[in-house]
Amino acid sequence: QMTSEWGVSAKQCVPTVNSPSISCVKPLSPTMQVGDVMVDFAMVGYADSDGDQNVGDEDLAVIRLSDYADSKSLILFDVSAGWCETCQDATEEQASLIAEYGGKGLMIVQVLFEGGKLGELPTVDFAKAWIAKLMPAGALGIDPGRLSVPFNTLGSLPLTMLLDAKTRKVLSKMNGHHAQELRSQIQTHILQ
Repeated sequence: QMTSEWGVSAKQCVPTVNSPSISCVKPLSPTMQVGDVMVDFAMVGYADSDGDQNVGDEDLAVIRLSDYADSKSLILFDVSAGWCETCQDATEEQASLIAEYGGKGLMIVQVLFEGGKLGELPTVDFAKAWIAKLMPAGALGIDPGRLSVPFNTLGSLPLTMLLDAKTRKVLSKMNGHHAQELRSQIQTHILQ
C-alpha cells in the first residue's frame, strides 16, 4: 500500500458490511473535516456496556467506533485534555445528553489525549479519577499515542465531532464548549 504525506494509507479498503468483498474509499484526511470518513478509532478505556449510564462500574476494554455501528445512529466524538476546565464542564453535561438522546441513537465517545497537566500523557489511573470526579456517559478512553490530536485544527478544547455511527462520516465539527449549539446539532442529525 502507498503511504500519504501524513503517514496514513493512501487507500482505505475494508470489507463491506454484508459481504466479504472489499470496498475502497478516498484517502483519509488527518484533520477530519466535515464530510471526511474517520478511521475506526480505537482506544483503551471504559464503556457503558450494560446501559446503566455508569461508566465507573465497567471493566477496562478496547473501545472502537465500529462497536456502535449496529446499535447507534450518531456518535458524539469528544477529544479532551484532563487539565482543560472547559472539557470538564462539557463532561459533566454528558449524562443529560445521553438521557435526552441516548434512546434516539446517540453514543458519546470521549478521548483523553492528555492527563492532569499540560503535556502529561493520560493513564488508566487518570481515566478512573476522571470518571469518579465527572461521571462521563457513554465511553471514555485514553489516547497516549495522541492519534486524535491532528483532528483539532483550531487548537481549542474540547473538540467535538458528530459522526454517523454506521459510516463514521463527520457530520459536524466544533471547538470549545457550546452546549446549546451542540444540542441543536445533535437534534438535527439524530432526526435525519
